[in-house]
Amino acid sequence: MSDRDLIFYDEKGARFQPVKHFNRATGRSAYRVKPRGASNRTEDFLEVDTIEEIARAMLVDGLAARVKAFSGGPVSVLRFGADTLASYELSPAIAEQLGIPARSGAPAPAAGTPQLEGLRTRFLSAYADFEDIGGFAATSGAYYAAYRSRVDALLSVAATHAADGWAVLQDILRASQTGRGALPPFFDGDVNWRTPRARDANPVAFDRALDALTQGAGDPPIAISAFNEVFWPALSAIGEPNTFRDTRVIPSTVLAALAPDRAISVRYQLYSNAERLLNDRSLFANKPMTADEYRAVLALADQIRMALVGWGWKPRDLWDVHGFILATCADRNVDPAFAEAAPMPIREPAMPSPTNLILYGPPGTGKTHATAREAVLLCGEIPPDDRDELMLAYRRLLDAGRIEFVTFHQSMAYEEFVEGLRPTTSGNSETGADIGEVSSGGFRLEPQDGIFKQISERARLSEVSDAPRHLDRRRSVFKIALGRRGEEENRIDEGLQQGLIHLGWGGTMDWSGEQFDTFEPIRREWLDKVDPAATGKDPNIEMMYTFRAAMRPGDYVILSDGRDIVRAVAEITGEYFYDPAADFHPHRRTVKWLWQKPSGVPRERFYPRQFRRHSTYQLSAKAIDWDALDDIVYPSDGVSSGVGAPHVLIIDEINRANISKVFGELITLLEPDKRLGAENALRVRLPYSRDLFGVPANLHIIGTMNTADRSIALLDTALRRRFDFREMMPDASILPAVTGINLSALLTRLNERIEYLFDREHQVGHAFFMGCKTRADVDGVMRRKVLPLLAEYFHEDWGKIAAVLGDAKGERFLKRTLLAAPDGLETEYGGERYRWSVRKPERDTDSFGIDAYAGLA
Repeated sequence: MSDRDLIFYDEKGARFQPVKHFNRATGRSAYRVKPRGASNRTEDFLEVDTIEEIARAMLVDGLAARVKAFSGGPVSVLRFGADTLASYELSPAIAEQLGIPARSGAPAPAAGTPQLEGLRTRFLSAYADFEDIGGFAATSGAYYAAYRSRVDALLSVAATHAADGWAVLQDILRASQTGRGALPPFFDGDVNWRTPRARDANPVAFDRALDALTQGAGDPPIAISAFNEVFWPALSAIGEPNTFRDTRVIPSTVLAALAPDRAISVRYQLYSNAERLLNDRSLFANKPMTADEYRAVLALADQIRMALVGWGWKPRDLWDVHGFILATCADRNVDPAFAEAAPMPIREPAMPSPTNLILYGPPGTGKTHATAREAVLLCGEIPPDDRDELMLAYRRLLDAGRIEFVTFHQSMAYEEFVEGLRPTTSGNSETGADIGEVSSGGFRLEPQDGIFKQISERARLSEVSDAPRHLDRRRSVFKIALGRRGEEENRIDEGLQQGLIHLGWGGTMDWSGEQFDTFEPIRREWLDKVDPAATGKDPNIEMMYTFRAAMRPGDYVILSDGRDIVRAVAEITGEYFYDPAADFHPHRRTVKWLWQKPSGVPRERFYPRQFRRHSTYQLSAKAIDWDALDDIVYPSDGVSSGVGAPHVLIIDEINRANISKVFGELITLLEPDKRLGAENALRVRLPYSRDLFGVPANLHIIGTMNTADRSIALLDTALRRRFDFREMMPDASILPAVTGINLSALLTRLNERIEYLFDREHQVGHAFFMGCKTRADVDGVMRRKVLPLLAEYFHEDWGKIAAVLGDAKGERFLKRTLLAAPDGLETEYGGERYRWSVRKPERDTDSFGIDAYAGLA
């Protein structure tokens, strides 16, 4: 064991370690431990020889010992948790022997918690042979083949040049490129190209920081913090200022390759899920990783490692903890109360399986409330048991746009749900028409998205990592030419290499003044200073307006090569500026090039119209195929990955609308195998906007259906075939206790009689009585809810209503009055007839008589 296997920290982060003392009398060096009640004289101390013994003495028995700061200074007799020593780090192997966490602040072993047991079940579902062949110690089996063999290969290679940080990082980069996408346990695809670019920005500083990282493996949190002080500016220098993920995964994986028992590789989403699941708190801040943040990661790893030890699985190092997290925490749905644990072997991220679910049953069975629970669960969160907390989580996801709620009705139509035409009176199109296309006066019809299209697009474009996968559809797109290929290649290269776009029209005038924010001042200035005969179509005016005023930071530019080739795509990052020292084209803007290809790609891949010869102009947003443009800029993801954050659409009363009329041709797209990214994925062209549209796999749909309103047999057959159905019937057992009334028996008897006289689909739900606390509350529900519902069920047949209430004579809830036969009908219509009415309340209350519930007991 190394003397670095036990390290203490003070409150400021300074490091300390136990030190040995040479005993001249015995001729040996040993750690010195102070027994309780002993003096500070050397002869009163106990001597121990190993780190295990000193760790047990200080961390288990709570004794003081001789320690010294790494930075030097005197030897002191200190006790952990008092004096100076505020926290510690211990070798995981020793921690396992002692049965304590490897780091202070890590939760105690909790192998039996429902959350951890859910993860355990999920892991064993993925690797069924795991326990049979020896757990983590095995060198065969599904887990070893899928994961550990790659880790062992990396550790073996990295050990051959551990002092060379860049060589170790290259080992990890090469190992990450052995397959497509985010293969475990190393880097995602975009990290593979971004890392060398960050190093190229300043190789000397980068390599020096890497070497310091590898040499600081004895104190991983401090080493990572020091590395990021150099790495973060390098990322910003290459135009990647928001990739906080890189500051976590790159240094942590390098350290894990060199010190697998002290460091663990970080995966942002997976570790966030694990921390939220196990400890109900956030793990990462929206900034580069700090020492404290990595200490929190290590505390989480220790918590899980102790559980693995408790199960007898004996993880070899923190890579096995990492493998466990990869295999189980891709989402947070592991609560056995809501769903069975699903197999989640380590593999490339798979397309999620969409849920199409309808909750059906009589009124008042909690269907609408259940949709909130289902929606929170499908969004990847564990629904709280407390109703108020559940609704807080639901409303938070609703506000974030992850959940949408809509109620169907008889007049609901495709134009409201998917898309339709709406009148607009704007003078110019706000959808990005080419400059020069002006509509006629009055109003016109514009396509407007309905709730289904809105949430479908929101789900499809959602991101699950720091790396973007889609362009922002709200931005404008401009075509620009920087020069003629061959003749002016240097002008094109300058723009591509320096992150610039430039324009030659507009003369040598500086147009940066605020007065030129609109078209008319630009036109007047050109007429006054240059050409009084110019019209508004003069390219110096028209293109200067586009370049100076129409473009905004955040918009996109397409670099054209002729009329049919796209050579690069950029995001505009800066405002217009005038460069009088420029050799050519003094009118300029800064951009961030998102994609470049010298040979270019055909323009028709995303834009059907030939590019104009204008140096710059705005493209028609209606004509842009955004999915195809995404596929050009982010080719590794494509247009239909469907792996973004889960979204949920709740459709209340789904059976009240004409389903064929509302969904139209999109009913087919709801099927799981027809979703974007699936084997039989389909997209259709919508009738109004002419957009290509598909339903993403990360959009879940939950419907509710009141069976008393319409029989399930009458539901559109096409919808029934594409949805799973879950029945929700009255549950009298969960009703609250009310003094003097057995609510459970009351509801049970009511529903037995309704089912006998009518059918089971028209029962009374338990939700009607859930808020009752007193007899008066029950009376109010019976008078204002149950009785009107029964009158509707039985079509005012009060004899049956009285039978249901156990009030055949009209003495409790109802009042029965004998009707006298009118003159002339005495003999023609024989038999007794009655007038029925609901008994009036006593005084100003809803109360019934004291024995009203006798017939329902």
